[in-house]
Amino acid sequence: MSERADVLQEGIWRLIEAAAALSMYKFCLPDRLRAEHDEAELLMIELIDRFYKLRGAVLEA
Repeated sequence: MSERADVLQEGIWRLIEAAAALSMYKFCLPDRLRAEHDEAELLMIELIDRFYKLRGAVLEA
């Protein structure tokens, strides 16, 4: 595996850890902040997906 793909994989793992930590606090938030939290979770999922796609492109190159 290339060094760039390794770096991207490390980034993916860190993003997954951050998303998991964010999810743990969801139910501690007041209702008015849960919508913002949900939006942040969706953005994290999209970012993780983009990292996976970028890593795949690096591996194919």
